[in-house]
Amino acid sequence: MHQNSQNSPAYLDFNKNSTFASSLRTERERRNQSWLSETKTIEKLDSVFRSKGSTDKDILMHKELHHLSRYFYSNTNEIRIDPCSIGKVPNSAPAANVTVMAVSGRRKIEVPDEDSSFLLRGQSRPLKPAAIHRDQNAANLACKIYVAMFEEPAIHSRTKRFYGGRYLRQCLLKYYPTDRTASVAVANEIGVLDRRKGQCGYNFSLPESFHRQRHPCMKVSTGSILSSPLMDLGDFAATPRVGKAIDFVYRMSLFEKPMVELGGKKFVVQDASSSHRADASSLELSDASMSAAIIIRGSCGLNVCDTSDADTSTFNIKVSDDGTPLVLLRSVSHDDSDEGQKSKDEARPYRPSFIRAALYVKSARQEAQFQSLTQSIKGGSARSSTKLKADELLQPTLTLLSFANSRRKDEQSVLLRDLRFGINHIDKGQL
Repeated sequence: MHQNSQNSPAYLDFNKNSTFASSLRTERERRNQSWLSETKTIEKLDSVFRSKGSTDKDILMHKELHHLSRYFYSNTNEIRIDPCSIGKVPNSAPAANVTVMAVSGRRKIEVPDEDSSFLLRGQSRPLKPAAIHRDQNAANLACKIYVAMFEEPAIHSRTKRFYGGRYLRQCLLKYYPTDRTASVAVANEIGVLDRRKGQCGYNFSLPESFHRQRHPCMKVSTGSILSSPLMDLGDFAATPRVGKAIDFVYRMSLFEKPMVELGGKKFVVQDASSSHRADASSLELSDASMSAAIIIRGSCGLNVCDTSDADTSTFNIKVSDDGTPLVLLRSVSHDDSDEGQKSKDEARPYRPSFIRAALYVKSARQEAQFQSLTQSIKGGSARSSTKLKADELLQPTLTLLSFANSRRKDEQSVLLRDLRFGINHIDKGQL
């Protein structure tokens, strides 16, 4: 039933505010045009720039921050709590470090250059096995070893109940072509957050009897009625998907990996030539995972009581001079020399606030790359997305930071006049 506007309450009549809203809109557009006119003559800014009053130490820390963000941007990092000892005293009290280490490369986004169903004509990609085992004495023991992944329910450590969460575990699948059977080998060393003594106990959902048996390697989707339900060597291939290019930007894989079933358990077979992120738990480095690791390591303060053992002991946590906990970043570099390849393990402590700042810079780079790729696809071609376009999207933020970090009166007045940012509203110590 239509209600007369005259009977409407006064707070639902927005016509009285139209003049005020129009004046606010005009003022906002005027200040925006003024800001654009002031900044249009500014050349391209670098991520690290020197301003008046900055010392060499400030510039060095700024460079280190962006170097760390590029390290996080190009790698998939894992965070753990590792046991350690304090000093060189053999009988020192046990301690723990929050350690961050790169476990694989960053995931690459595969995007077709055109939309529609051209992928229907694409050829399947054979999956590369991790190893090939040949046995001349027993032909039935010859097998191909593939990298696979399976889901495992996350059981609560105290209640022993399942609340819907699942882990993605990585394993090795041994396929025997003679009788088309397969077996699974799961590593005993699994990814857990707390690796201190008494904290790593975990029981797999796959029993030992499942590992020792050879099961018929069944296809999950046969495709047609006449095809065999058992896997052949030619079936270990990634088949192309059908979809638009914008669909693949949102983390949809361009090729679909084959799925097999062994003894009622489903496994996704992957290619061994590229690295995979098999663990989708809280081990991946983020602001939340780092906070959780620090809380677990020192839930009762800097000197916490560890009850994992029968005897009550005290964990002494290594902190900085002002009491801030430190996060140890480990990086492995390979040195190719005449004597052969050598791996050099380096570790460096960082404050959590410094790592959080590097994670913010990394997320800004990822968002700029995502927006550049999306705009290029909507424009007609994914090939036009380049690093330069992604860097251009970061220029407005760098310009704002340049004005905010400047000590010149004219730039401070422009910032206050157009963006309403006063000098007291910006913490220069965090820039």
